[in-house]
Amino acid sequence: MSKKIPNPNGRRGNEDHYTLIDKILHVLEKFGLNSKAEFGIKIDDNKKRFADAVGLDENNNIVEIHQVGRTNKDGSPVIRERRAITDIEKATKLKVIFHALMLILVVTIGFWIYQNL
Repeated sequence: MSKKIPNPNGRRGNEDHYTLIDKILHVLEKFGLNSKAEFGIKIDDNKKRFADAVGLDENNNIVEIHQVGRTNKDGSPVIRERRAITDIEKATKLKVIFHALMLILVVTIGFWIYQNL
């Protein structure tokens, strides 16, 4: 009997997650930044967090950090995302830009319904 794997892509998320990350990477490149996905950020000697997307300047310094994830009903990031954002912000002293995955899905579904009326 095969066991259902809840997230076969691991921390990369599902297809919608990495599609949005690819779009963010494209925008970062348009603004002249080098872009990297799943960028490891050292939190302390024993821990690393991975930002979904980062923009790097010409000296490979991080200038933008983006995180994509699910939200609670009130629109705030789920606890897993809040913890990652807090850790990354403390380590880098930069503000993490959060992209709500559910909002993107709602807009995409709404647009599809509008086109198919």
